[in-house]
Amino acid sequence: MVLLFSNNLLFSQTLVRGTLYGNHDEEVNLRATVIVHAKSKTGEIVGYGFSNSSGHFELNAKCECDSLVLVVKSLSIEETTHTIANTPQSLKIPVKYAQHSIDEVIVKAPSIISRNDTTTYIVSSFMQQKDFSVGDVIARMPGFDVDTEGKISYQGQPIQKYYIEGLDLLEQRYAIANSNIPHSSVASVEVLHNHQPVRLLEGVTETNQTSVNIKLKRNTSLTGRLEVGAGGYPAIWEANATPMVFNRNMQAIGSWQSNNSGSDLLPQHQSLSISGGSISGATLLKQNYLGVPGLASPNISKNKYLKNQANLLTFNFLTKGYGDTEIKLNGSYYNDWVDMHSSITSSYFMPDTTIVLVENQSNSYKYNSFTLEATITQNVSKRYLVNKVSYGGFWDSERALINSHSNQTVRSIIPHQTISNNFELVKPINSRLFFVESVVDYNHSPQALRFSPNTLILTDVNGSEIEQEITNTNFATHNKLKYSYPIKRFLASSTLEVNYHHEDHRTSINTFTNNETADSLRNSLSWYKLETQFTEDLEYKNNDVVINIAAPLRFAKYDVNDKMHNASQAPSYLAFIPRASVRYKPIPNLSARLSVSYSQSISSPNSLAQGNIIVSHRLIKRDLSAISERNAIRYNASLTYRAPTLGLFSSVHYSGSYSQSNMLVNKTVLTNGMFLYQSINKDNTSVVNNLSSEIKWYISSIKTTVGLNADFGDMTMQHLVSSRFADFNQQVVTFKPSLLLNYSKFWSADYSIELKHITSESEFSKTTVRYNSQKINFFMYPKPQHILGFETELYSSKREGQDKHDAVFANLLYSFKPKGKRISFRMQCRNLFNTSKYVNHYEDDFSIITTQYDIRPREFIFSVLMSFGRNR
Repeated sequence: MVLLFSNNLLFSQTLVRGTLYGNHDEEVNLRATVIVHAKSKTGEIVGYGFSNSSGHFELNAKCECDSLVLVVKSLSIEETTHTIANTPQSLKIPVKYAQHSIDEVIVKAPSIISRNDTTTYIVSSFMQQKDFSVGDVIARMPGFDVDTEGKISYQGQPIQKYYIEGLDLLEQRYAIANSNIPHSSVASVEVLHNHQPVRLLEGVTETNQTSVNIKLKRNTSLTGRLEVGAGGYPAIWEANATPMVFNRNMQAIGSWQSNNSGSDLLPQHQSLSISGGSISGATLLKQNYLGVPGLASPNISKNKYLKNQANLLTFNFLTKGYGDTEIKLNGSYYNDWVDMHSSITSSYFMPDTTIVLVENQSNSYKYNSFTLEATITQNVSKRYLVNKVSYGGFWDSERALINSHSNQTVRSIIPHQTISNNFELVKPINSRLFFVESVVDYNHSPQALRFSPNTLILTDVNGSEIEQEITNTNFATHNKLKYSYPIKRFLASSTLEVNYHHEDHRTSINTFTNNETADSLRNSLSWYKLETQFTEDLEYKNNDVVINIAAPLRFAKYDVNDKMHNASQAPSYLAFIPRASVRYKPIPNLSARLSVSYSQSISSPNSLAQGNIIVSHRLIKRDLSAISERNAIRYNASLTYRAPTLGLFSSVHYSGSYSQSNMLVNKTVLTNGMFLYQSINKDNTSVVNNLSSEIKWYISSIKTTVGLNADFGDMTMQHLVSSRFADFNQQVVTFKPSLLLNYSKFWSADYSIELKHITSESEFSKTTVRYNSQKINFFMYPKPQHILGFETELYSSKREGQDKHDAVFANLLYSFKPKGKRISFRMQCRNLFNTSKYVNHYEDDFSIITTQYDIRPREFIFSVLMSFGRNR
């Protein structure tokens, strides 16, 4: 049998030898590839070999067939085909000289790479010559949005974390890095979908949060921004020194910035958002109980109207020690003096008339604040441990000069001190997970608001001044213990929370000419809340579906003592506040999410203050001795599509709520244009619906991004005006297409238009406001070292029944960067057409405020800009 098998094997292999030869008068390179196909199975290769420089070749063909097809291929000879018998043989094959050309092949790395739950954007594919920071480039990447405060959103949702090489140095204060890391130091931007920041919980609990990771170029350790600028209108300065060091186990960012050119430094000082809505993210936020009459921010960038003198000094340091323990220190000092000037026309819609007030107002804000955080973190596969100590000090003051029928000065002093400690621990024990969280927070706010002269009618004494004082001191601790255990595809959890809050809230009105002791002018509330909540939740997960159901049961007990009015209350309530969510991923690129929740809450006992409180020169507030209760059901739905290889990103988000409350604010007019807001017992409802959509398509072959955003909002509620109960409805429709072109190396351009239509209607009034804004930017790069740019913004607003208001803003820029250098020189002309006014409208259920803002005049500024580190 062995002999028979050997004979069959030898029979199935055919040895073919041969020699290639050409004409005698041609010099032919006889190196070629010789391929043998089965004639009966075209396309099936059964043997191959190579000829040497003399044209000799030898190969074995393995095929159970009668005939073979032999093909000779080479770049220097014509392709030759012969049909031969499937028998051992020697051949002589003539060939002819031929020259084959190869089309040019350009291999390009993809601009966007997708792998599992990570989408990677290659920075060099999206940058333009005019860009400096990585934030400039991120704002142009499809799927991203960066607002005027520097807050980053991805497919309509704020990002959860901003990592630099996988480390969370800045937490939510990432604006300082996003604005100052040169894009030349960054290789790529990674988007981490469904990101779980706690390593121990990866693959255990689901999340729909998105985070960003900045991947630096290899061997990048020192980088940052250095800029100095000066100019005139009459005198402008800009200075920015932000060095950064990034090593494997250490990161540091220090910054000193100063300007009076309208650049707002506050987003680089304070958190841009509260993570998850938890108190741990809110401890450094300041509570303002009083303040001068504010000016609503217009829908234009702040550097057009902000007249400031800002200074920022910040230091951020992170080091990794033994056992992957991270020690982090974040400190920041912010100082600013801001002036704003405007003319305000306020229309208040009463049941029988419309009150119109015209004022000229100049506000000055002086900000001084210091924050310091020290954090120790251990985020490893066996343990998650965080302890953060935070301090915040605020020493702010404000002043408003108001000119109407008479002149009035309003001053506020609004200091605030806060200190807190936040502890978190996640530890696995015998295949179970234990969570411990504890937050301790102390706040003290002695604030005052002074009016000169006294035009209020609260006292019999008409002194030269009147002052409202509010002193609030509170202490809170929030504690949570959670136990989770897996059951096949399920994760079951039990959570116990115990929270305690104590607060002293004192208010008084002083005239400085008489010792005012009337109870109507003072409040002194002391109260505490003890709250316990027990939650059972269950999470089901498979490859495509994640379902989460939670059933919290909350009990809260209050003890409220009104010392000034000799009243006390001890309310309590038991609330069942369930929630549920479903996430479904039918295909890799498409994700759908649906959630619904029910809530029951009561207002802060501070609303029990029965004495008058002066809120502004036109508003006095008085509450009943009753706590407001609110029940609400909220529902959210989203559909997200992401196809990175096609450059296509789209999302649709819907949110809605239906709420009921037992209290309503009655808005009545007093005299001299003053209003009284007083809470009364009145059942009321509100319904809110919002639908937003976004689509962006990046066409990599021409480096062009086409975008479209559309939003619709509808709100219906009840309100009370002069004791008249009525419905109020407001609808907002926004439509925003955009186009970004970056195809040519000699120029780039982008264009966007935003159309907004706002309709507000009640029994007493109906108003319609239309906004139209267009942005056109065009930059030319005649040579690699030169940049010439023109930026234009056109704004139009029209309130029904009134004149249309237009504003045009334009900037002219020239930049020169010597070849091979990190330094560049920039000349700018801002507000080229010297536009001096901008009009904005603000609508609510009771009024419409039309504000005309003073704009910074035409400015010229020359600046020198460079990056730290090596040339790249």
